[in-house]
Amino acid sequence: MATQWKKLKKSIFGQPPQATIFDAAEKQKNEGIEAAYRGADSEWKRAAAECLQQMVETREFITSEDVVLELNKRGIVTSENRAMGAIMQSFSRAGLIESTGQFTTSRRPECHKSPVRVWRSKKFEGLL
Repeated sequence: MATQWKKLKKSIFGQPPQATIFDAAEKQKNEGIEAAYRGADSEWKRAAAECLQQMVETREFITSEDVVLELNKRGIVTSENRAMGAIMQSFSRAGLIESTGQFTTSRRPECHKSPVRVWRSKKFEGLL
């Protein structure tokens, strides 16, 4: 008979669980997202959230880059496009979008084909 190991809910001897390098990296990632969001123009942030909301209702799959490119077409720009990450996270937490676990390559030359997460709208109903 195989031994079954249970994951401890509390640390041993009342000690807090030891932090790992991944915890520090996650903390730094979140701090970077927050800093980018604070650095973006407030009018741009409002327009980005409105644009994403429209996309959530009209598209099955969305990337942060889709939003940035649409805003650029409208002449709405910011020096801090990375703020889009915080907006995508807030829509995810609100249950409006979910990660597909897939990535595509960026189409913007300044991003050098970097990976861009693909999100699925939870509000898109498609063609009836």
